[in-house]
Amino acid sequence: MAKKIDYKKKVLQLVQSGCYNIVQQINDGPEEPYEGCEHNLFMILCDPEPTVTLLDSSDPQARPDCKTYKVEFETFMGHCAAIIWEV
Repeated sequence: MAKKIDYKKKVLQLVQSGCYNIVQQINDGPEEPYEGCEHNLFMILCDPEPTVTLLDSSDPQARPDCKTYKVEFETFMGHCAAIIWEV
């Protein structure tokens, strides 16, 4: 059986390092600058509800030559995603 990778923990470590860039996407809208603060990002990642995936390099939201993570969660605005990549 393959070992399940905890991407949420990896993204928390990435955010703690400060070596990342981030954009947000609300519902089916375009990517836009992330409007939350780092504390909000920590709160999202510590909640059990969000899903965190490592995007394949062929994914249109992936950034070239770096790991790109997508954090998806529900808010009062609808379905939200934070796209985070290492710098």
